[in-house]
Amino acid sequence: MNLKNLFTEYDDNIAGDINLDPLGLLTIWSAFGQKIFRNRISSISNDVRSYTLNLFHHHVIRRMVSDESIMLSPALMKAYSTKESLAFKQVCLIHLENLFVFSHLQNADEAWVPRAVTGGIFGISKARRRWKVGDGDTPLKFSKDDQLLVRQLLLGVSGRYKTPMVEMGFFDRLYHDGGARATSLWQEAQAFIGAQAPLKKLETSLLAHFKQLLAHEGKTPSLLFSEVDTALKRGYVTAFASPGSVGSYARDYWLRVTDLDRGAAGAILSVLNDDIEQGNEVSASGVFPRALALCQEAGQQADRLQLEHVLAVEPFLTDLDLLFTLMLSKQSQSIDDIVTAWRRYKRDDATLARRAAILKTDTVLCAALAGTALIRLKRLIKLDAGGNMHEQIALLLDYHKNVMAARGQTSWLATDGEGRVKVFVPRPAAPAVERRTGTYWANQYYIPQFANLARGFKGTQS
Repeated sequence: MNLKNLFTEYDDNIAGDINLDPLGLLTIWSAFGQKIFRNRISSISNDVRSYTLNLFHHHVIRRMVSDESIMLSPALMKAYSTKESLAFKQVCLIHLENLFVFSHLQNADEAWVPRAVTGGIFGISKARRRWKVGDGDTPLKFSKDDQLLVRQLLLGVSGRYKTPMVEMGFFDRLYHDGGARATSLWQEAQAFIGAQAPLKKLETSLLAHFKQLLAHEGKTPSLLFSEVDTALKRGYVTAFASPGSVGSYARDYWLRVTDLDRGAAGAILSVLNDDIEQGNEVSASGVFPRALALCQEAGQQADRLQLEHVLAVEPFLTDLDLLFTLMLSKQSQSIDDIVTAWRRYKRDDATLARRAAILKTDTVLCAALAGTALIRLKRLIKLDAGGNMHEQIALLLDYHKNVMAARGQTSWLATDGEGRVKVFVPRPAAPAVERRTGTYWANQYYIPQFANLARGFKGTQS
């Protein structure tokens, strides 16, 4: 099965290049985080319901494509040539996601499904507007144009959960699933889905739906949502009522497939489970030291190193974030003003140099990075060449200028002819001193996202 272009691609040259990341630090910390979680978790893929829905939809398409009794009408044959075509499968994904969204919109508040929630469903807001215009109904067209989201194949469930599927081996980088690893995974997925009565029942309803829909004449079959089988619509809500309800039946399957209960990720999961059960606030700065202790007790050397790398690099990145925030905090200020502010946070001329020196001598840590992340970290480590804060601030300004230039953007701040730092963007307020203590981390390494998935795994997430 060729699924090229169904998902987004990760590009480490642009991943951190967003307007809220003027130092490009996301590329660095995310590289360490993704090594721990093996690209199973990200800011856009951390929900067990969406994880399972994506798997289920691809499974249904595979079943439909292989079912010779489900045939394309002459008009659809002319439009798509075969059920194996990429364009056909893309339209199937859009249609399935739309069925899911509108099924929840219609049934989530019904008494027969008290635990259903629509929060976290991609496209639900636009679906509500479309539902209102249609006075409680809406046409569904089997067409790529019938998208609830702009660029739905990228921003919907299938696009957002592309990287985890590829990294686990369901598809290769060319989106073929014919290899031994993919074949084994899909066999296991079929067994998992077949063992869940709501999923199996919904699969049967969807295959019957496609058999009827694809027999319609015309290259764009359509029907009103009210004409869709009630059992199918209710089946979607029953099977995918909420992240917690899905996690209650899908947890063991996903932990087995993702390996997120093993290694460094497994140690983190153990800590998160304790915090979730005890109602504690979850933060990366609190999770990583305890996870490291678990790895040390278990004698897991490689996993211990992954956690130690984060514990080594984050104090440096956090202090860089603080210094740059202070540089931005006034529209115009002298270097001395910035140095004075820096010292209020119990930092001095040696703080950055000391942290950079630790990283500079850790060859194993640097070897764990590649590409843009490694280039940026090496440039930042060169701050240890600055003998005083004036030199370090100048080096950081130059680094920021280069990061922004690589994006084709202008710097947020620069020094004028008098050596004052001028800011050209809306200014953040300087953080309260007590909030920038040793327990504060500027970056969270996907811990909140993993906690979200863990809550779903426990079946407690609404």
